[in-house]
Amino acid sequence: MKYHDYHLESYEVFERGESITFNLVYGYPGEETDKSIIKFNGVALYHIINTTSAIITDIEEVSVSALLSEASSEVIEWNRMYGVKYWKSDFASYLQYL
Repeated sequence: MKYHDYHLESYEVFERGESITFNLVYGYPGEETDKSIIKFNGVALYHIINTTSAIITDIEEVSVSALLSEASSEVIEWNRMYGVKYWKSDFASYLQYL
């Protein structure tokens, strides 16, 4: 598989953020263009940044607790500013729910 070489052409967010699709294109001069789609369903939270000319270099599977512990201050602020899906009262209860 060539996923590490794919370029992100676009992404789409559906169903109020519960489904996200990455549209990927591998195309270089003199080579056949190859397209791929990666779809994520059941998304509870996402944060996509720097998508202009982005290259997908790695997609890792990590535990929810490890990921959210690393981003806890951001998630708390996102909830304050926008409201985070499944947030009830505090970060600990949110983490436990997920």
